[in-house]
Amino acid sequence: MSVERQQGRPTAEHFTESALRFLRDEYYWVNPFKGVYEYDHSKRALDIGVIWREYQADGRVPSDSFDLEFFAFRQLALYHPSAKPAISMCQ
Repeated sequence: MSVERQQGRPTAEHFTESALRFLRDEYYWVNPFKGVYEYDHSKRALDIGVIWREYQADGRVPSDSFDLEFFAFRQLALYHPSAKPAISMCQ
């Protein structure tokens, strides 16, 4: 499905990468100095920003029922209809 891109809206590829990382919670990395896993909050915040820009560009108004995960799943299903089984693995 081709979605017209507004200015400031992330590309479909950028949104897909950010949404999949967010849904899978792939923000842990090994600190080479400590040898332990650490959580990268800054990368998660950047991904949330990308999803939020997509949410705003989609013409939605924030409400009490706003669910970032549900929106990310819905947009991924729109962009990649053939990838629904892979997307469901993120749950």
